[in-house]
Amino acid sequence: MRVWKVKRLWVRGMSLWPLAILIKDDSKILLNHEKIHWYQQKKEGLKYYIKYIIEWIKHGYRNISYEREAFENQRNFNYIDETYK
Repeated sequence: MRVWKVKRLWVRGMSLWPLAILIKDDSKILLNHEKIHWYQQKKEGLKYYIKYIIEWIKHGYRNISYEREAFENQRNFNYIDETYK
């Protein structure tokens, strides 16, 4: 997993499995949030992106199931090991 710090990103962070995680700042919480998305994408594959877009259109950003999981667990730095490994 590569993490790139990108100043001119239109969002605070973005995961693009298997390429990289892009972040604007060095926040450990933000990085953990994006790592959760990384493992969601790794597990779900193309289904992740399709479901993400459909839920975004239907329910809005904060109600996307993947975002809810990431926001609810972004401060739990053991979450990935407990859930995805």
